[in-house]
Amino acid sequence: MILAGWGTAGYLAPVPETGSFLKIPRLSVRLPIQSDWHIPGTARPGESGNVALASHRDTHFRPLRHIRQGDEIWTETPRAKVLYRVTETLVVDPENVQVLAPRAVNTLTLVTCYPFHFVGHAPQRFIVVAREEARLNPTNPLLP
Repeated sequence: MILAGWGTAGYLAPVPETGSFLKIPRLSVRLPIQSDWHIPGTARPGESGNVALASHRDTHFRPLRHIRQGDEIWTETPRAKVLYRVTETLVVDPENVQVLAPRAVNTLTLVTCYPFHFVGHAPQRFIVVAREEARLNPTNPLLP
């Protein structure tokens, strides 16, 4: 997978993050989070900060074409189960990496190529920004 402006994630076989999932209930999406989805320099799923994940528009992230503001997105890892709510979607040029910058609140940023039905190297990126609403620590439910 190549993200212009974001470097190359490589073409090695993706390895699922053990016990980690991305869920979007309204779209009936439940995907094991692949190790190559994580964008270097951002928080990892289950951590605080801006968690940024990228995948292909014609495979794993194809359902994002139907995502809407207000949709729930869950990340589940051995460290934490986190609920995010979509606050915005945008289309940006590949060189625009500001969406990956740290934010004042914990955020999930999903990135895929755009347009969804484009044949060849897509000229833009589709971005989903979701704000953290709740966090559950599975090893100790009383901890945030």
